[in-house]
Amino acid sequence: MMKSYGDISGDVEDILDVYFRQCSVRVTAVALAKIGRFFASGGILSNGARILSPREARIIVGLMTTCGLYDGTGAYMVDVGVPTKSGVGGGLLSAYSGMGGIGTFSPPLDSIGNSVAGQRMMKDLSEKFGLDILMPTMRINKLM
Repeated sequence: MMKSYGDISGDVEDILDVYFRQCSVRVTAVALAKIGRFFASGGILSNGARILSPREARIIVGLMTTCGLYDGTGAYMVDVGVPTKSGVGGGLLSAYSGMGGIGTFSPPLDSIGNSVAGQRMMKDLSEKFGLDILMPTMRINKLM
C-alpha cells in the first residue's frame, strides 16, 4: 500500500527484510547506537556515504521525537528529552543530532510496550550529561 501511494521506493521484499532484521532479537545495543548515530549525523554512514538527505533524516528524528515511544512519547520527552524509537523486543534507539547515537536493550517492557530499564538509563544519561533537547539551558549549566 505504501508503495502504491509513492511513500516508499524499491523492492518491497528487500525493504521488509531490512525491517524484520531491525526488529529481530539479534539486534544489539551497539547496532542500535550505530543506527542512532546515522540519523544524528543527518543520514551519513560512518564511512562518509550519504544514504538519506538531511531533510529525510530530520523527518525521521522528528517522528522519533513526537511518536517514537507510542503513547509514552510525551512523558518520555518531558522526562528524558532525547529523540528515541522503541522496539517491541526491548530496544531503544536514540539519536542526539550532531553528537551521536545511544542504544539500549532490555526486554522487560512497560504497559505501553517500551523498555523499562532502557528508559531509566536514558533518563539517567540525559540528567548526567544534559542531553535534554527541550531544556538546552540544563546542558549549558552542566558544561560550565
